[in-house]
Amino acid sequence: MLFLIIFITKQYTKKFHLFCIKTSKLIFDILLGSFGSNINHNLVLNDNNTFLLSKRGSILFENNLSKNFIFLIFSNISTIQKKSYGDGSTTTMLLTYSFLKKTIKMSSKGFSLFEINRNYVILFNIINKLLNKIAFQIIGWKKSREYFILSTYSLLISKICHNLSNRYAELCVNASLNVYDYRKNTIKLNLIKIEGRFGDSIQDSFLIRGFLINHGFDNIWMPKKLNNIIITIVSGKLNPSSIHNVNVIEINNIDFFKKTQEIKKTFYNKIIVVLKKNRINLLISQWGLEEDFKYLLLKNNIPVICWAESNNLELLSFTTKARIIANFFDINFNRVGFSKSIREIAFNDGTKILIFDNFFSPKCITIFLICTKNFILLENKILIKDALKNLSILIKHKSFLLSSGHSELIIIIMLYSLNSKYFSNSNDFLNCFIASLEIIPISLLKLSNKLPTLTTKPFKKKSTNFFTKTYTQKITNIYIEPKTLRQSIYYLTFKTIFILINTFSILY
Repeated sequence: MLFLIIFITKQYTKKFHLFCIKTSKLIFDILLGSFGSNINHNLVLNDNNTFLLSKRGSILFENNLSKNFIFLIFSNISTIQKKSYGDGSTTTMLLTYSFLKKTIKMSSKGFSLFEINRNYVILFNIINKLLNKIAFQIIGWKKSREYFILSTYSLLISKICHNLSNRYAELCVNASLNVYDYRKNTIKLNLIKIEGRFGDSIQDSFLIRGFLINHGFDNIWMPKKLNNIIITIVSGKLNPSSIHNVNVIEINNIDFFKKTQEIKKTFYNKIIVVLKKNRINLLISQWGLEEDFKYLLLKNNIPVICWAESNNLELLSFTTKARIIANFFDINFNRVGFSKSIREIAFNDGTKILIFDNFFSPKCITIFLICTKNFILLENKILIKDALKNLSILIKHKSFLLSSGHSELIIIIMLYSLNSKYFSNSNDFLNCFIASLEIIPISLLKLSNKLPTLTTKPFKKKSTNFFTKTYTQKITNIYIEPKTLRQSIYYLTFKTIFILINTFSILY
């Protein structure tokens, strides 16, 4: 009976290990093949104890976690990353095999799942502190626009298509610097608005030093761009009260129509005289206007926007400093607003937007994104919000974020500053990622002798051998640089994983 139990236990353990290896291989292959356009993997543990591996909303893998603690380890990794602004896909891919092997060994020795997870959290902190020190030793901290673009580019490069990372990084930095408060050394994120539409090319995204409304000029013959605009906002109806207050109208002869036409003409001419007297060249009304009045406004080169929503009126009043008036008798030069330029943009679906750009005061910035699909637009909005938060922390605290999803930041800064031989084109993320697989473990080993104080108490006893020269020489002897980079992706990947496994075996 005892031998039977031992035999069953061995068979179960073998199958369990095989299942864990296949699962981690699946996760590893999916993550490895995903680098390129639109990468975003999430490892999520739901309330009903299901583990989800998803990419941009679509579920790629799902399994029950009740009898499999390996999945709980991966879900806890994503829980740690919720405190940061990155998804940590690079970290997850690099450490998947080492987590799997060490977790099985530690569980077989009687370690609990919570203790294993706590050790992984401490290990994350050690790695990020070391990477942070590496970056500061190489490039330091610089308060310059190019440095901020580089940091934001490295944050976005693993989340979206690398062709757009540089473009989005420039948009984020330009928007942040426009609302930067020099006295408080902070970025006013509440003044940055992110809007988007569907379009043909997602590279057409641009920055608006102002805001936009979902409306167009009511007269199609007006120019599509206006400069040095003086704006007045009217909330009441611009119609003669003597005509529209009459409930019953008796039509006896043609003289009645001539009389009403004269009343309207004199009333509209008075409005135009008042507008010209105050040099107003844009009229915004909450109600509609008659065609006769629109024709007179067009004849006098005064554009008009009708049926403006109440929230747009309040936003226009706040940004242009124009007061909302009830009727044309209250029009005064002290109640008008100013804008440097207004332009109209039409899309393929027939919709139009008006862009109020280059406000004099106060500052208001809008990042306008053009994406092909709705879920890509929502995803890019979230990524840009995270990049803006990252920039505000970077400027205020003069340091990098110590989080599991920001190893890409350190890697790419190193490659940029050292002018690495691994890629000639800075936008080639594939070569950059391959080079990062080599740089992470080697840099950690080289820097470990200089920073022994970064190790925490649970690792003090077991990390003594990590700082010896013998182990560093052992790692350098294992690593062999391949001849071509593009043909050796898997070679570098598995070789780096082998180095990480040996490194973590000493830590544990």
